[in-house]
Amino acid sequence: MIRSASSKSSRSIHRTLRPRAAKALAMLAKYRRLQAQLKQASHTMSQPGVATQYLSEASGTLSEADSKKILASAGIPVTQDRIVNAVSDKVFNELKAPFVVKIVSPDIPHKTEIGGVKVGMQTRTELEAAVNDVMRNARTRCPNARIEGVLISEMVQGGFELIVGVVNDPVFGPVVVAGAGGIYAELMKDSACRIAPFDQQTALDMLDELRCRPILNGARGKTPLDVEAAAKALAALSRFAWENRDRVRELDVNPLFVLPDGVVAADALIIMQDKAGAPAQKQLLAH
Repeated sequence: MIRSASSKSSRSIHRTLRPRAAKALAMLAKYRRLQAQLKQASHTMSQPGVATQYLSEASGTLSEADSKKILASAGIPVTQDRIVNAVSDKVFNELKAPFVVKIVSPDIPHKTEIGGVKVGMQTRTELEAAVNDVMRNARTRCPNARIEGVLISEMVQGGFELIVGVVNDPVFGPVVVAGAGGIYAELMKDSACRIAPFDQQTALDMLDELRCRPILNGARGKTPLDVEAAAKALAALSRFAWENRDRVRELDVNPLFVLPDGVVAADALIIMQDKAGAPAQKQLLAH
């Protein structure tokens, strides 16, 4: 009787341990694959890229214009922009309406709160008025801020907004987070994350975890969006974050528009860190 009970107990323990052992082995194999990916990424990224060269001159909280310039050099599409102090024929003819106007200052990272953003201008008269408005609002509400000009951008229409960010964790290193943006950001609280760097397939897996994924596929008869381009941008961002993990503290792309053909970053913010890992003093990159 005792032997029978002992045998049953042993079989029960084995049934419990087998799945756990299999899961542990699977996790170990995954860990080894990730280690190999990191090693390969370190090897392929040993030569500093154009983005890294820009960052060697940067410190503090970068302006949107500088942040997007760096992201573009890292292979992430950004909006067509021009920095001006006044509207000229050249700028008006080079860009396509409707326009977005934003104040450019390393001291004003949150532009909307001070009236530093205007959207939807169609005519030159509307554009000139918007430029004057955001300049006046910035000087009135942030009198000590360094004003570098006004950013005029082509307004992105259609598609779906994602919020993408990087946080440089002291333990794991750079972690890339992506989630639903726009009106869905608060409604869905939808996000997925991966430790950088990762490839395009990993980025696709990351997007597949989002609850907003059916929208990207073209829900309710809408045009399917370019998920491959979104994954490519996420992978490029992860490589950039890994390559510059000793320089970049935080990075936000909000929004990253996923369009039927491609993606485009409409706004971005990069926060640098000093040699000790703390935020550095603000300094605008030279254009």
